[in-house]
Amino acid sequence: MPTHHGPDEQLLAAAESGKIDEVRRLIAAGATIEARDLRKATSGRTPLMLAAGQGHDDVIAPLLAAGADVNATDEPSGQPSPGFTPSFNLGGLEVVEEEYRLGRTALMFAAAGGHINAIRALVSARADVNAADFASCTSLYLAARGGRAEAVSELMQSGAKINARGPKGGTACRQWVHKGVTKWACFNGC
Repeated sequence: MPTHHGPDEQLLAAAESGKIDEVRRLIAAGATIEARDLRKATSGRTPLMLAAGQGHDDVIAPLLAAGADVNATDEPSGQPSPGFTPSFNLGGLEVVEEEYRLGRTALMFAAAGGHINAIRALVSARADVNAADFASCTSLYLAARGGRAEAVSELMQSGAKINARGPKGGTACRQWVHKGVTKWACFNGC
């Protein structure tokens, strides 16, 4: 949790913890809806990204209603953060440095965690299901890489491109085959 006690830090902490009443109170008090987390592991994330990444779908609605950008990334400059050094291992992305921002959206964080209701809430708010981060990972790719079958299905039903190229030309299908889910991959045209 953020260690500072200003309203923006409180909003970040409340969103990440799923404290909906606190989120509503802080929004009403004027906390910055697009506040950015300053902690190393979650640097650049907004309250929406933190809530989505933890699966707090009930917190997503008030954040969106207050004007949170559903397609904002954790790197607002649009460029990889200093220290971003991708390393590829069996088609999966590993980040060498601890402090990094990959240009990921709230939907990507929800998909990586397999949070179905958060995915649905974000897609309903017109989250871009085919957006890619700086390493070319899409929400579908991240869900497949994590073995999140329900999230993969939900994203596919929402229009995610199953054969979009990710790191080193890999696809979500290739991630499923790597995970040993060949029956699912074959059924879905991989």
